[in-house]
Amino acid sequence: MYKYPHHANYTDAYKNNSQRKFVQTPDGTMHIVYESMNYIWYEISTDGGSTWRIMNDGKPLNTDAAKNPSMDYHGNVVAIVYQQNNSGYYDIKLSTFYAFGNDYILGQNTLVNYDQYDTYSSDANPVIGWGYNGRAIIVWAGAYQDDFYVKDALIYKYCSVSQTGFYVYESGNVLNSTENSVNPTVYYNEYAYSTYNFHLAWEEQITSTSSKIYYQRLYPDNNDEIQFADYDEVSYGSGYSKNYRPAIVSQDFQNLGGRREDIRLSWIGYRKTSQEDQLGKGNSVSLGETRVLHKHKFFNTWSGLSVFGNNVEGISQNHGENIIGYWQPYALAWSEVSGSTVTNKYVRYHETPTVIRTLSTNGKHIQINNSTDYNDMYVNSFQNTTSPYSFDLSESLSGGLSKDNSLAINQGREGVVIKDNAEFYFAIGDIILEGENINFVELDDTLTIDGQEMLNDYLLSLPFSVNDNSSLTYGVQYGIVDSALAVNALSDGSTINFKVQLIDEQTGEVLGLFDNITYSQDNVFQYNNIGYQLDLTGIGNRTVRLKLVVYTESECDYSLSKRFADEAILGKAGYKQVKYQGSLAVTDYAIEQNYPNPFNPSTTIKYQLPQNGLVTLKIYDILGKEIATLVNSEQQSGRYEVNFNATNLASGVYLYRIKVNDYVAVKKMLLLK
Repeated sequence: MYKYPHHANYTDAYKNNSQRKFVQTPDGTMHIVYESMNYIWYEISTDGGSTWRIMNDGKPLNTDAAKNPSMDYHGNVVAIVYQQNNSGYYDIKLSTFYAFGNDYILGQNTLVNYDQYDTYSSDANPVIGWGYNGRAIIVWAGAYQDDFYVKDALIYKYCSVSQTGFYVYESGNVLNSTENSVNPTVYYNEYAYSTYNFHLAWEEQITSTSSKIYYQRLYPDNNDEIQFADYDEVSYGSGYSKNYRPAIVSQDFQNLGGRREDIRLSWIGYRKTSQEDQLGKGNSVSLGETRVLHKHKFFNTWSGLSVFGNNVEGISQNHGENIIGYWQPYALAWSEVSGSTVTNKYVRYHETPTVIRTLSTNGKHIQINNSTDYNDMYVNSFQNTTSPYSFDLSESLSGGLSKDNSLAINQGREGVVIKDNAEFYFAIGDIILEGENINFVELDDTLTIDGQEMLNDYLLSLPFSVNDNSSLTYGVQYGIVDSALAVNALSDGSTINFKVQLIDEQTGEVLGLFDNITYSQDNVFQYNNIGYQLDLTGIGNRTVRLKLVVYTESECDYSLSKRFADEAILGKAGYKQVKYQGSLAVTDYAIEQNYPNPFNPSTTIKYQLPQNGLVTLKIYDILGKEIATLVNSEQQSGRYEVNFNATNLASGVYLYRIKVNDYVAVKKMLLLK
């Protein structure tokens, strides 16, 4: 069987981003592997991706039906693992190819494992991590026999692989994996450290609509037996119900203290959302969002979450080998789908500020190759919208492309409160003043949020100056991840409150209050994604900040994420126009009862004005004699309070009277000494 290079008839030929399908060997040769016509095809390019040739004499690697290929390399040798049909069950196969002239020729085609328990219709999704000294680990979702029972889990084989050799040191099931563990992803660094570290992550399916991402480090002991360490639920507190298709890679850091790994783990997150009808024509619309979620682990600590993109279909990440400014170059790419339009975008780590760039390719499923630096790193994009389906190589990731300014939330912060496995999230972003984006206070990636107060400290914008005529917009998004878990978590009567404040930078006064949302056992179904345009008339010349405030008296965990250029739906329905005071806006005249009352020797009087005017506030004794004038000045609309000290007065009943415009009110107060 033969076919045309760089084309496939299978829409999911490149879909599983947990598997590496695009690598570059040290000789500069590019390699891809994919599925088409129920066969596995392997191609190379020796001219930087301009032309591609099918290896294995132009034939597929397999004889029976096969699927789910993945690859890695060691030196100028490539190893490909895949799942092949065997009478309704399946084999895990390994093929190696090594450089020979301008080609890569077959070194071996080896049986790794025969699974006699699971059928071929299941997806084993085998992956291989291959590196220093030819050591490798192959992992897949399969079955094993434990005493009298057959169980599903992630299965591994720790082995030595060369261009023609394959030797297994040990095999078994991955500790902490279960029958719900799918989509493994593995990375093994080419460089030697104190131990051989295989970095493994996988998706743990909870229900059809919810899943988690787990990480575990595997390493062999002196007897070549695999040990397990550093087991983590990396997606804990992500704020997304479904966390799926993880991809892992290790980026090196080097200084005078030596060389160290920075583990980078990315995956796709999905959650249900809704959009409020901001034009007042109907109810909110139920929606969902998919985004790129990313964390990294450096010095044994996982970073906070970074969130990218919208309507994400595929992701990929990789690094270069050269050390540039202490770090290997690293890039994260994803595809976004909007109707029939597909866009490929990427970011490069250590760029400040973070810049999102758009590529010329437009495939839903993508892979980034490893290389020396950004100049030789590319996105290989598979478009499966129009037949014939084909691969396309992007321009290099070295830069020169414009920043994407079309996204609705350019930067944002999201706080998540976790109580008894229920997650409540509230995000703020898209703060735009006179067309300029307002960012947030600096947040170190390695910071661990250890409480409510710390969380609130970082849900705070940088200060910005406004006046009566300023144009200020921002967006919020809030919701819960799982309503059943939320009801159960709040069944003890506890509540969780989110609100947005507009704060005076100089005085700390809360000028405006918005989206004061309280979740309780009886209220767990609020979702929203909405934009606001603030009417700043009357605010004067001030420096202010926007702040998201979280409050609960319950014992909870907290997480914080940074959102970059999320194309949120809030920008599509317009903005809701509100007074800058929000729910603090004054609509009528009022003066409150003084507090405390009775008092000794001082008390506070509060009042509010819906309009500007000349305000007089005076104190009288019970016979009507004027005792003191507390206020006698022009004041703008708003809320006010004034203190009255009666140290020199005798006990008794006193009156306080306010007059402004046509409003007059009198109240009594009692001084007791």
